[in-house]
Amino acid sequence: MASLLALSDGRFQIVGTETGDILHTLSVKASAIQSLRLLPELGLLLASSGSDVTVWDTAAAAIDQQFVSAHPLLDFSHSGDAQRFLTRDARGLARLWQVESPAELLRRIEADHPPRDLTCAERERHLVLPLCE
Repeated sequence: MASLLALSDGRFQIVGTETGDILHTLSVKASAIQSLRLLPELGLLLASSGSDVTVWDTAAAAIDQQFVSAHPLLDFSHSGDAQRFLTRDARGLARLWQVESPAELLRRIEADHPPRDLTCAERERHLVLPLCE
């Protein structure tokens, strides 16, 4: 298990509760955070501030994904596996977000919008080989 400590300089430390060792230090702007959730079993830290929800990978101590709303968020909730987020913005609009890896996103886009063959003019303009004869 792990605990989260807020430091006076705006960073957070993830500390192992069994050993007391500092596992990671994250540079998060603490003053702007509205909601913070540590999910040690998933290796994630979820933070909402302003109009975004940020998913931190605690093992890498880096941002994994960020979801940005057009309007300031009032709150958010997440599924047990943190693959979906439900946000509610200042206008009362609820939005469901789906977490996808870059490979999953590209597969979905390609399935929804299959690529087409380029015309000879497009191949020439963008220097795509082989060029038409």
